[in-house]
Amino acid sequence: MPAAITTSEVKKILGEPVDNGFDYRFLTDSISPNQCPVGAVFNIDNNGKITHRWVDEICE
Repeated sequence: MPAAITTSEVKKILGEPVDNGFDYRFLTDSISPNQCPVGAVFNIDNNGKITHRWVDEICE
């Protein structure tokens, strides 16, 4: 995803997130090589801009 992507554009790509007010959380339909689901978290500021992103496997 582009570095300057907006929250609206992220929603168009990944669908509706779990919205915690300060971040958006997604589970994707992807599985990692380790057979773990892949998730994404996008932290957002007060202006709705993404300030940090994390996309990785969720293995427990």
